[in-house]
Amino acid sequence: KENKVIEEEPDFSVGFPNANTSEEESGLYKTEDDEGTSYYFRGAVENNYIKFGKGKTINNQEEDDLIWRIVRINGDGTIRLMLNSLVTTSQVFNTKPSGYQYAGYTRENNSPCTNTSPCISTYIGSEIFENSNGGTNSDIKTYLEKWYSENLKEEDQYISYSSFCNDTSYGNGKEDSTSDILNYGANDRIYAALPKPSLKCPDPYKQGNSILRDYGGVYKLKIGLISADELNLGGYSFVSRYEAAKNYLKRTSWYWSMSPNDASALIAGIMNAYTYHINVDNKGGVVPVINLKADVQVTGDGSEQSPFIVN
Repeated sequence: KENKVIEEEPDFSVGFPNANTSEEESGLYKTEDDEGTSYYFRGAVENNYIKFGKGKTINNQEEDDLIWRIVRINGDGTIRLMLNSLVTTSQVFNTKPSGYQYAGYTRENNSPCTNTSPCISTYIGSEIFENSNGGTNSDIKTYLEKWYSENLKEEDQYISYSSFCNDTSYGNGKEDSTSDILNYGANDRIYAALPKPSLKCPDPYKQGNSILRDYGGVYKLKIGLISADELNLGGYSFVSRYEAAKNYLKRTSWYWSMSPNDASALIAGIMNAYTYHINVDNKGGVVPVINLKADVQVTGDGSEQSPFIVN
């Protein structure tokens, strides 16, 4: 069905929907991202299913149709999808438990990953992804790219290189530190008393000077993870942990986001529709995120019974 854009700004401090809210407030909202106006789904959404590709998930060990949920229409017209199931529940983000670089999606980069010069992971084919910045992959990046090459290589022509944010800008005006109390940008935005999630990705600078860091930042990828800001926009919360059982982002286990919380932890989506920070060496869930090109044509009505299908 056609989606009417809801103009009122949501209350991002609570999980949504919950006993104190109406499911009629679920639907399509809009905000700005780095490429224009983005339209995102929030709450108990039932018309954002899409069937795309075949592969294995934690529920289907044999190759089967992959079902995704549309998270948002990006500012450049590409379509962000998040798999409707986990592909594993036992993947670390990085094997090292502490050290600020290990909150990065890549680290030891030859050049910083910025909005003007994002780090690109080019899909060469087979199981090969090549980093434009020469950085060292996080464990979870290696895992996702292997899953892509095993499950989505036949669909590669439909999948866009799109922006992903591993926000390693420091929050609260803090200077460079390896302390575990160091906070990153997403922590300040979504853990505030009045959360202000954003789809604009800050450059990974050191506060107070112009030195850009060699980990994290802005990426152009074929496959990645949802950000904590996208979780918050979609109805996940940290401030007030209402159990939003019908939220479309909920999965059967907690799963990683791409957003660092502090020097040793990443923000994760918990199955009861709130977020928490988890040490990078914990074993957790992986829910792949991809982006379809803006010119793809689909049939279907987006329901679970008749999902969109890419022609």
